[in-house]
Amino acid sequence: MSTQLLSATRTYLEGLVGLTNSGDAYIGSTLQLQELNEGYQASAYRYDWAQLLKRGGTVIVANVKKYGLPSDFRKFRQLFSLDNEFEEIEFNVLKSSVRSYAVDADSTFSTKQFWVSDLPTAASPAYVLTNNESAGNAVVIELDTVTGLSVGEEIFVNGTTPEFTSVSAVDTTAKTITARLVNATGASKSLYRSSEIIHYQYYRSVTLLSAAGDTTLLPDETDFIYPHYSAFLFYNRLEQSERAQKQYELWQSRLENAWLAWDKNSTGAVGEFSVG
Repeated sequence: MSTQLLSATRTYLEGLVGLTNSGDAYIGSTLQLQELNEGYQASAYRYDWAQLLKRGGTVIVANVKKYGLPSDFRKFRQLFSLDNEFEEIEFNVLKSSVRSYAVDADSTFSTKQFWVSDLPTAASPAYVLTNNESAGNAVVIELDTVTGLSVGEEIFVNGTTPEFTSVSAVDTTAKTITARLVNATGASKSLYRSSEIIHYQYYRSVTLLSAAGDTTLLPDETDFIYPHYSAFLFYNRLEQSERAQKQYELWQSRLENAWLAWDKNSTGAVGEFSVG
């Protein structure tokens, strides 16, 4: 199944609720878009889709326990600090815990924050890029120093578009390393050893659909599933409980089948996700 645009899922929803008259006030309305987006969000957040899984890194500042999160952050999958896995706990017990973290979602912050229980006493050592570097499979990156870097080690490139990669070669004389870069990056940007920062995986939030050409972040097969939740909202609003229940059950069963088709625990082991 190919990716469906918002315009197509709108038409599908109209068919589900029996609206064939193009002059109906619901068609193309703000309410219709709202109910489609509620269906999209309900589908996106019901399961932990691999398509919404991302990875991030945070450079440690000495004696600082609180750090910002990406603007699209929804929830953590896992978090490591200095290569030790930390456990997510409630904020009120963080002070008395070790190797733990808590999310601070105070609405006064422009983005969510997280706190770690163990105070990092040293900043993450930086390796500064000398030149602009283009994306490529074997990019030779000149640094101010290569001391401590080794072949096979994972690094975090805190460039224009941050990314994780690994070192494939080290030249101590030329002060260069070789690594694969997905994104170009600029001079004076820094990279870090993953073992010397905080790095994590998280599930992102979804951006609401608005334009006719918008698409979802979910697998293509869900494009004609999430409108069933929207149809449930439509009928529920009109107090047509039997029709509402039927649409909800269709959404629930079809979404579960789509999820099982993508869930690695249902389809066999995979070595690694590379998403976002």
